[in-house]
Amino acid sequence: MSVRRLISLMISALVLGVIPSCFPSHGLSVEDYDTVLTGYIPGTPFASYRTFAMPDTIIHVGDDTDKLLGRSYDALMLSTIARNLEARGFRRVIDTLQETPDVMVYVAGTASSFTSYYSSWNDYWDDYWGWGWGPYYPPYWGPSYNSLTYNIGRINIDMVDNGLARRGLTNPIVWSGSMSGLLAGSISRPYITTKINQLFEQSPYLVTGGAQ
Repeated sequence: MSVRRLISLMISALVLGVIPSCFPSHGLSVEDYDTVLTGYIPGTPFASYRTFAMPDTIIHVGDDTDKLLGRSYDALMLSTIARNLEARGFRRVIDTLQETPDVMVYVAGTASSFTSYYSSWNDYWDDYWGWGWGPYYPPYWGPSYNSLTYNIGRINIDMVDNGLARRGLTNPIVWSGSMSGLLAGSISRPYITTKINQLFEQSPYLVTGGAQ
């Protein structure tokens, strides 16, 4: 599969998801903003798959991703994904020239910075009453407006059926999982591991016939 084709598949999968919007945090943590979503093609014979291959890097899509998402947790994410697949009976193929795996697993990341605008009556009245009460009404009876800039990060995992891909089908992705909100607050290694594990827990059908 060409790099251009791979990136095209990744972008298609990424734009299908919902990017949550955030407003003033009110003390909420990253867990209050994140989402963990999974989906698959009905009728996919997951039990017939035995082997998988996965690149040793995470594709970053978009100009802001390297800066906002970074690569501090790439190795942890990839190893956690591989460990979950192996626990479900998949055997990892390292040399794809010597052996063609049943499925390819690709991991992509994207991150963007957003600015939202929200009204605040309290801020307006705090400013107004600071002037002192007088005989004249203010010229504008309404809220003031504030802006909030926040970053949204996302990791998407796609499982591609190699047989379908070689036959040139438009969308050979048979399973996809995504975790969003990675930049809504501080994250940690346990947080990353828990969320990736959750992707697989939400996909009990993702087990090969070789699982013991």
